[in-house]
Formats: sequence, structure tokens, C-alpha cells
Amino acid sequence: MDQPIIKQITKLIVIYLSGLRDEAVNAAIPSVIDYLRSFNHAISKNIIDSSLFDYKKQYSEKNLPTDQLINEVIQETKRKMAHNDQLQFFLVLLDMTNHFNAFAEFIHVEDIAKELGISKDDLSRYRHFLTMQDPADGNTPELMIFSSKNTDQTEKLEGSWVEDKIQQQPEDEYNLDIDNFTGQLLVMYIKPIRSFMVRCINNELIEIDGTKLKECRLKIIEAGSNITYNNKTILTYNDIKQRYIQQNTKQIISLSVNNLQYRPLRAGNPIQSITTSEQTGSLIGILGKEGTGKTTLLKLLSGQIAPTKGNIEINGYDLRKNRYLLKDIIGYVPEEDLLFEELSVFDNLLINARLYYSSLSRHEIRQKIDQLLSVLTLTDIRDKIVGNIMNKKIQPGQRRILNIALELLREPQILLVDNALAGLSLSDSIKVIKVLHNYTLEGNLVITSVSQVGSNMFSYFDDIWILDDGGYPVYTGPTHKLTDYLYKHLDYVDQYPETVDSATIIDLINHEEPGDDAGMQRAVSPQKWHQLYLASVRAEQPEKSRKSIFPTRPIKIPNLEIQFLIFSFRNFKCKFSRINNLVYIMLSGPVVALILAFFLRQPQSGPSNFSMNPNIPAYQYISIIIAMFMGIALSAGEILKERNILLKEQYLEFSLFSYINSKIAFLLLITGIQCFLYILVGNALLGIKGMFWSYWIVIYSVACFGVLTGLLFSASARKLSTIYEILVPIFIALQVLFGGGLIPYHNLNLSKSKYIPFIGELMVSRWGYEALAVRQFSGNLYQKNFLEVDKNINRSHYYAFYLLPELERIIDKCSMMNPGHDSLSVLTHIVYNELNAIASKTDVFPFEFLDELKEAEINRELLTETRDYLTWLRLHFYERHENFRIQKDELTQQLIDSLGQEGFNRLKSDHYNEKLEKIVTNSDYTDQIGLIGDRFIRFRNGIYQTPESNYGRALMFVTSKIFNGQEINTLWFNISIIWMFSTLIYLILLTDAVNYFRNHVFSSGA
Repeated sequence: MDQPIIKQITKLIVIYLSGLRDEAVNAAIPSVIDYLRSFNHAISKNIIDSSLFDYKKQYSEKNLPTDQLINEVIQETKRKMAHNDQLQFFLVLLDMTNHFNAFAEFIHVEDIAKELGISKDDLSRYRHFLTMQDPADGNTPELMIFSSKNTDQTEKLEGSWVEDKIQQQPEDEYNLDIDNFTGQLLVMYIKPIRSFMVRCINNELIEIDGTKLKECRLKIIEAGSNITYNNKTILTYNDIKQRYIQQNTKQIISLSVNNLQYRPLRAGNPIQSITTSEQTGSLIGILGKEGTGKTTLLKLLSGQIAPTKGNIEINGYDLRKNRYLLKDIIGYVPEEDLLFEELSVFDNLLINARLYYSSLSRHEIRQKIDQLLSVLTLTDIRDKIVGNIMNKKIQPGQRRILNIALELLREPQILLVDNALAGLSLSDSIKVIKVLHNYTLEGNLVITSVSQVGSNMFSYFDDIWILDDGGYPVYTGPTHKLTDYLYKHLDYVDQYPETVDSATIIDLINHEEPGDDAGMQRAVSPQKWHQLYLASVRAEQPEKSRKSIFPTRPIKIPNLEIQFLIFSFRNFKCKFSRINNLVYIMLSGPVVALILAFFLRQPQSGPSNFSMNPNIPAYQYISIIIAMFMGIALSAGEILKERNILLKEQYLEFSLFSYINSKIAFLLLITGIQCFLYILVGNALLGIKGMFWSYWIVIYSVACFGVLTGLLFSASARKLSTIYEILVPIFIALQVLFGGGLIPYHNLNLSKSKYIPFIGELMVSRWGYEALAVRQFSGNLYQKNFLEVDKNINRSHYYAFYLLPELERIIDKCSMMNPGHDSLSVLTHIVYNELNAIASKTDVFPFEFLDELKEAEINRELLTETRDYLTWLRLHFYERHENFRIQKDELTQQLIDSLGQEGFNRLKSDHYNEKLEKIVTNSDYTDQIGLIGDRFIRFRNGIYQTPESNYGRALMFVTSKIFNGQEINTLWFNISIIWMFSTLIYLILLTDAVNYFRNHVFSSGA
């Protein structure tokens, strides 16, 4: 018992003695000192005597009523002691009332119990335990009686009772026998402090951890404690724990590992043949150096990877064949952090609990979480934000316990914890080990890998598994037999170490001695240790476990829709758990728009003029790039930072479909708001009118593509630095370069084509920018009045002044060639193609001898007829050109008559932009027309052209696209293409295709 508890008891004794006469005090002090030292012999009589004197002086100076002094001690106990120590303090106090009758009249234990939160029922049970003398009075599940070995009882325990693994208890199921002991030990499990309280009946003198125990005295024992009788250990803490679990657990879960082996196909740690068996109620430690395969073994036990040979059975069921049946039995806690740093401790548990217990009400889930926090002593940090590992908003030990608590919510009967003590201090490590140990007291099996374990923590482990270099098992068995086993198989005899810890064990296994070449070599190689291990396993021959039904579990995974809602709620809580996050996200769009619009406003003095602003096309293109980048920036870390959590949820078979969709839906909602605010500010400052929703749908579509791209990067990259330092810069650079807004395609080092270069077709920035530019030019309130007439003017102008003169020159060239010249048919075929196209697009009558231009032999009469027809066409289109110009003048006059000259001028200045017209008409292109293959291509005035491809391909800035014979407005066609790219990425995310190819295809040949 700790010294602080004895100090508090001493204070109450002083208050009690202060009311006695001096002679009574002198008579009582020796017995009081003996009583207190019986709990802790490390405390000398002088220390207790000195404390009695100090406290007597202290309380005499206060000169307060006795009741008030007692209350001060109790309140101080509540403030300074943990709950476990408070209960131990009370139990000693209760025992004193039994030992000293006068003290019982002085102390009102009922009032103290109420003050310390001890119920009347618990007080009654504790008092009964401390006062009972007849073992027959102790027939309750929480009590065990250890007595002398009885021959009749032994015979009763043999046979079917043993075979049934203690499921069917003997008639007196709470009376358990031990050898070499003539008395009786009464043991009670104290659930609030997860410890056992021991009393010796019949006045037998025993020792517990060096402390003598006699008469009806009590002793609270901890892990690692030994009970000795006549200098021989008759009972250990682990013996008591296992007996208690067997008699209080409705069903024992057994784990059998049978010749388990693993050979990784790629880089990884192998596991050599290991055979062992464990059952619920045990804490197992897997010990070994880094790289010996501890994590691999845990993943094999959890079913995450398949063994190369051998199998794992749980209650007789093969883990690989019955994983669906067994997955709720097993819990796995990886070494990596599984917490959402933006959420509080409670919210981290709440969201996980909702995924596990869809059948429970919100109130029931909250009760379950509060109870778990209380058990794990995390109630004080219930509402604290977890934060990341670096900022230490909660302590490392609390963080590790909270990670384990996420799995304890599921209440798995087999809990696997990878490197439970990673990066923890000694004090934090003890806390974590105690949490795992306490979980075994509820009838569960816990297996954890450990690297460094102090001697004080070693006692908590029931069994130890040791792995050596190369994944060779060295030992799997009881902790207290480990040192004997290792020394037995070493070739030298040495004194046993005073303390046993992980470093000592590893040193023993790796012990070196001088070799034949005067160097040092291992005394026992990993292979030799493994051979010794296999020999010991064969000698034991563990029985094959029988199949048995698993207990009903309350876990119910919700359907896809509920999972989607829970994941969405989690996303919202993580993103907006702090108000500054909400402010930053929502203001990023309008702030960027404000900065951009400020510098892109018309660089002239006086009021801004939209019509004369040369930066409108730049604003459109930059907005597309910004939208894409905002989408990527918003989502690039979403999956990567939750990779460990996602792997865990996939292991538990939660829906990847619901997870991905919740991410997308949440991020697209935020993106929609960002784009709305961005356009609201940017368009207003630049004077862009009547185009709000057109801009929003285009920019939002591009931003959504950015969101999905960011999620794809996040799902495929291993490090955040890879995304922001490699993937995003390259991706954005390609979008900027080949989007057609920064550098026109004809100025790039690309071959000329009758369509946009193919690499441009792959750029979403191109589709977004073209949609905005075309919509701004052709759909504004001014230009849409003249769009059709301008198309006719431009087309007639092209035919009359560019195409037909070129065809005439070709015919003139053909007229000078001999009839059999090789180039003659090639040139006439070009003329044929162009005349055929003109006839199909306009209302002119086709050339009478058109088909003859395709024939092999061309005569001069045909060339003359063709020349005459081309002359007529040129005059025809020139006349149409003039007529359409007159028609435009008439339309202009009508608008002036309707709006007035000032209104007409204002309409034009508010909606028409000169720079944009130059961009969409390619007016800076030096070549108006060019021959590509067997067709002439217009390089300018793309906005007025009609595309010919049936698959949506065209030159930049056409107002419509043709697909499957249908003419589609460029705005909607381009938006459809953007969403087609987004859908492709969405399918890749849903199928996890990137990781599949990386793990199964690209690595197959490695």
C-alpha cells in the first residue's frame, strides 16, 4: 500500500487519539504502528511515530471540532488521491473499524463512503468480506476461496470437467484448491479499482510480496504479486486472475496458432513457424527487436494478411475461412494515430460509436462513451480538442489510450495492439499497460507488441512471445518461466538478473561469446533458438480447440445511407470544429477575387469601363486556374491524412462507397459556396453583368474537377509533400500551358491541325476557359443581337475574299499542267472537297460537274467550267456579304430607336469587350487560311465557324459543337466534358484503382 494512503489514515488516527487520555494514547500507539506497518513493511516504526507526533501538533494548533477535522482529511483525500487510492484508503479505514472497536464508534464509515462515492451495496459487500469467518458465507461470483487440497474435490475436477474447459463448474464453484496450504484464503475482486483483495482465515501466517498477513487482515494485491506460505509460492496474481475470469466469464474465447508461417512476396518481414494457444483473460506481450516481424504477426492474427502456411483458429473456426463470422471478435489498434485532430476526445469516440452501434439510441451511445472515459480515467479531458502529435494538447499517454479506446468501443474479445508503448515515457507506459491489463479482467484476450518494457511492467504480462531476427519465434509461454527457459538453453551458467525487463531478455537472446576467429558471435543463433522452440512446442502438444458458438454482440454496422450521413457529419465536424477554419475557408474565394479584380481593373484613370478593359480574358482564364487550384487545395490532404483510419474502416468492412461519397458531397458543397462568393466579388468589381450563373456553373464545374483530382492525389500519394511539391505543380503547370488562355495554340511548338491539339483536349482548363469566353462574347445582352448576322457576314467574307480566290489559283495552276501530271488529281480533289462543303453548308446550287473532279483524267473543259463556277460563287458571296452588312446596320438602327443612342452605347459598353473579341476571333493570327491535308482551314474567326467533326472536336472558341449529329451549345458541351473527366476520376476513387494497380499489377514483377 502506498505511503500517501497510510499518511491519510495516520491523520484520522491522530484525530481519534486526541480525544483520549494520555495513558490510553500511550497504550494504543504500539498497536496502531504495528497495524499500519502490516500494510507496508518498508515504512519504519520511527516514520509512523514521527508522523503521529507531527499531525498531533498540527491539529492541536487548529483547535477545531473533531467532525470538522475529519471532514478536512476526507476532502483532502478526494482532492489529492486518484479514485483507486481513495477506495484503498476507505477499505483500510473500514478494516480499522473492525480491528479497533473504539475507533469504529469514532468514525462514521457510512458518511465517509457517501462522501467518496461508494454505494451502500458496495459498502455492505466490503464489510461482509472483511468480517466473514465462515467460507460458506462467501458464495458469490466476485468471491473466491482458496483452501487446502481435497482429495475428493480433486477426483471431482478430473475427467469431463477439465475437458469442458471449466465451463461446467463443480457444485461449490467458488471454492478453489491450492497445494501445500492448510488454511484458507478469501479473495474478492474489487471492480472499481480492478484489483483483488485478499484475507487469510484461520490465522495462517502467509506473505504477500514480503508483507506478512495474519488473522483477519486485508491486502490489496497488484499484478506480479506472489503469495508465499512456508517460504514457498502457493499462489500468484495471474493464478487468481485466471480463476476469477474462468468462473465469471460466460464463454471462454480460445486462440490457436498452428504452424503459422508467412513469406512476403515483396519487401517485408517473414514469420517462421509459430505454434501456440491462448485464451481470454490473458495479456500477451510480443517482444523483439525492430524488424523481427511483430507487426506482421499481429496483422496475421487480425486477418489482414493471409499466412503462407498454417492457420489461426478462434474457438475452432479458421480465421481466413470464417473472417466474416470472426471480424467482430477481433479488434486491431495499429501503431499509427487514428484520431481526428480537429475533434474533441468525446467526439472522436462518438463518431466511431455511431458506426458500431446503429441500433442504440443517442442517449445509450453517450452513456457507453462516458462509462468508457470513466474507466480509462479520461473524463477530465472529455471536451479537449485532440490536436496533432506535435502540439500535445493531450498527453502522449492519454493519446495512446484514446487510440485504444476507439477499439474498446467495439468490445472485442481479442484485442491486438501494435507497439502499445511507442514513444511513451515510463509513467505513460504504465498507464497504457494497466488499461490493457484491466481489459483482460473482463474476460478478454489482449496481445500487444512491445519494444521496451521495464521490470515493473513485465509483471502485468501473463505470457510472452519472443521473435528473433528473421521472424524466428524463440519462446511463447508464461512470463514467470521465461528466464528459466532462456538460461536453460544458454551454454553458460550465470547468476539470474535481479530485474527482468525487455532489454535483459533481448541481451540474453543475443548474447555473444568469443568465436573461432577471435571475433564475437552469438552464443545461440536465431535458427538454433527456433529449433529449441519447436522442440518445446512438440513436447507440449496443445489440444485442438473445439468449435463453439460465440456470444451475441450488440454491434450492428449501419447501412450505406447511414454510413454516408455519419461520415458527412464527421467531415463537417472536422472542418468546422473551430470558427477560424470556417472563416478561412469561406473568405478564401472572395479575398482572392478581390485581389485579382483590383489589379485587373481597367488600368486607366477615371471610372472602370468593361468594354475597354483588356484584362477580361485574363480574368476568365486565371479564374479557371484558381478554381481548379482551390478545389485541389481543399481536398489534397483529405484522404491522405485519414489513410490509417480509412484502412481501419476498410478492415472492418465499412463502405468505401459511403466514405468517398461523403467526402465528395461535403467538399463540393464548400466549393460551391467558395465559387459563389468568388464570382460575386470578382464579377462585380470588374463590371461583368448578366453572366453570374454562367460563370458560376463553369467555375464550379472546374473547381469540382479540382476537388476530385485532389482526392485522387490524396488517395494515391504516400506523403503530403509529394502532392504539394510534385503532383500539384506539374498538374497546374500543364493546365496553364496547354489551356489556350496564356499562350494560343498556334504559338506553341505543336503541329498545325484543323482541330485543337489533342493535348489541349485533355486539359480541363481549356474546356472551362473556352466555355467562359464563348459565353461572355456570344451570350451577352449586346452581342446576341448580332451573332447570327455576324456569322453570315464573316462566312461570306471568308468565301469571297479568301477561300474562293485560293481555289481559283489552284484551278489556274492545274490549267498549266499536262493532263497526266501527278499533282493534277491531288489539286482537283482539294477543290472537290471545298465545293462539296460549300454546297452542304449554304443555299447555293452545287457545281454541275462536281463528281468529275474526282476522276483520274481531268480535261481542260472541266477546269474552265470549274473556273467559271468559282468566279460566280465569289461574286455571289460578295453580294451576300454586302447584304448581311446592310442587315446588321438595320439591326443596329432598330436598337438605337428602341433604346436611344445613349442607351445603345451603354448596352455596348456594359457587355461588349474589345479584347475578348480579338481573342475569340483570333485576330492576331497572321494566317487567315491554310492548307492541312486535303482541306483548307480557317485560322481566324473561330467564334463564327461551324464545326465539322461529329465527335465534338473543333477549333478554339466555336459557339457550338457537333456530337452524334446533334448541335450542342459550347457552354453545355464543355461543361459536360468537364464532368466527364470528373466522373472518370470518381470511378477511379470508388474502385481504388490506383492502389490496386500499384499493389497488384506494377509490383507483381518486383
